[in-house]
Formats: sequence, C-alpha cells, structure tokens
Amino acid sequence: MQRTIATILSTAVLALLPLAGVCPEDTSLEYPLYQLTAAPTLDGNIDSDPAWQGVPEATGFFKLGGDYTRGKQTQVRAAWKGDTVYIAVRCEEPDIRNITPQLRDGDDLWTEDGIEIFVRPEGLAGFHQFIVNSGGFRRGEGISKGSLNWRVAAARGPELYTLEIALPVSLFGEMPIAGDVWRGNFCRNIFTDISGGDKFTTWAPLRASFHEWERFARWKFCMESPDPKATLAVEARLNGVYRQFLRDEIERMSRLADTYVPALQRAAKTGPFAEDARRLLEGWAQGTRMKELGPLAPSVEIRRAVALGEHLVERSHTLKYRFLMGELFNGS
Repeated sequence: MQRTIATILSTAVLALLPLAGVCPEDTSLEYPLYQLTAAPTLDGNIDSDPAWQGVPEATGFFKLGGDYTRGKQTQVRAAWKGDTVYIAVRCEEPDIRNITPQLRDGDDLWTEDGIEIFVRPEGLAGFHQFIVNSGGFRRGEGISKGSLNWRVAAARGPELYTLEIALPVSLFGEMPIAGDVWRGNFCRNIFTDISGGDKFTTWAPLRASFHEWERFARWKFCMESPDPKATLAVEARLNGVYRQFLRDEIERMSRLADTYVPALQRAAKTGPFAEDARRLLEGWAQGTRMKELGPLAPSVEIRRAVALGEHLVERSHTLKYRFLMGELFNGS
C-alpha cells in the first residue's frame, strides 16, 4: 500500500515539472524601438513618467539554457530619442528587503543582483555590454569595456526594483536611422534566492552564456512615436507565447487539484495537519481563481501562482502522503 501511494503521488509531482525542450533553438524576437517625443526623467520611476506611456513592455525571461523561469520575472521597455537609447527595466523581487548592493561603479557587478544589457549594431565584430546592479551602479564591458559614459537611475518599491538607463549613441560609433536592425538582449543576475528564482535569466533564449550574440533578439529602430492604442497589440506579439505558457501552467495546476484537494480538506480538520493543510488549500484556491478569471487575471498574479505551483505540489505531496499513512495505520 505504501509503495502504491508513493508511486501515484510521485507521478502527480512529475506532471508539473518543466517540459524538456521548451527553449527554442533560435529566436525570432524583434523589439520595436519607437522614437520618443520627450526624453524620460531618469529617476528610476517608470510608471509615473509620461515618456514611457505607450512604449511596449516585453517579458517572459528564460532561465539560461532552459525554459521560462517560474520565479522572479523581469519586464523591459526600450526606445530612442535623438542621440540616446533609453531602457527601462522592472525586476520582480520579493526578496528586496534582503538586497543591499555593496559594489560601486567599475566593480565586478556581475556578482550581485542586477541586469546586463547587450547591444550589437549591424556588422559589428563584437558587442557592447552594460552591467548594472540593483543600486544603479555601472560597469562597461565588451567593446565598451571601462566606459562609464552612460547614465543609470534606480528605485525600489514593494517586491521590486526598477532601473532606467540612458545609452548615448556615440558609444556605438554610428547613428541609427529608422529601419535599422541591431542585435540586443536583456539579461538578469539573481543571487538573492530566499524565495527562489533562477540565478541567470535572459529575454532571448540562450543556451550556455549571455555572450551568444547570434541568438540575441532584433532591435528595430522606428520613426513612429509610441501609440498607446497599439501597445496591447504589440505586447501580444512580444509576449503571446509566454502568456500562453502561463495559461497552460494554470490549467495543469487545475487538473492536479483533484489529486490533492480532497485529502487536504480532510487533513485541515485534523489537529497535527490542520494549519499546513489550510495554507496549501489557499494556494490551490489561488490557482483556481486565476483559471476562472481567464484573460482578466492580472499577469502578476498569474506569474505568482505559477511560481508557487511547483513548491505547492511538492508540499501537498508530502502532507497528503503523511496524512494518508496516518489514516491507514491509525485506522481512521
């Protein structure tokens, strides 16, 4: 009996594990860099700055060499005005209270929580690399090795930190014109993992290194200004596959609920298991709510439900197994 129950529950756990081969062999990601009518105020506050309104937000970072990260996601925006490329980054960070950047400009910033931006103009033999930690301190690498001739501003909020970066076009040796397509990518380093999260994540799917420039996304410079009316359509193109992934994960969680919820409901009425079982039931209920809301479900809440899903199954597996064994041997 013990072996049978363990086998059944282990099979259920495996049903929620990442599918092999999710990471694409190459990327067709193309981000439109619209031309801003006004430069952003570089203070790290993205949402309150009208310059960023209508600039599409891209998300769905992969863990390096794997499928979509289920932990701390990242959202990016990019645009240009005159002789400057502007980038805004929002890093979901439930461990923000535990992050205190220690390094400063020019230090080994890739060893702390932060982001890396890669830019490769057409025909360039190499790439520019800009590293920023959560405190907004900078380091230039690649062709821009040692350069600090670019600006960054950082801000913190509840369970996140944000960065705004201004890169002068003079760093790249050429002025882009509308229609130009460069290679570029956004990556993230995560060293504070109290709540989980993959250590290295990337917007364009990469196999083993952030330096795989041939797999970077395309940055297309546009003459048009951002159009808030068209933003949703552009974001649907950029993030559609990722959003479908989230919906599929919620659906998988929903199918697993019947495996755990009945036993957890009984366990919630039993002294030694009651508190843990109630917490787990709240997690399953959150997944059910996300499914019922469908397209109306807030993206942040869906991501959180998916991020918690794997741990929820593991904990439910353990508690259900213990509870069933107790019922079996106590004759209850």
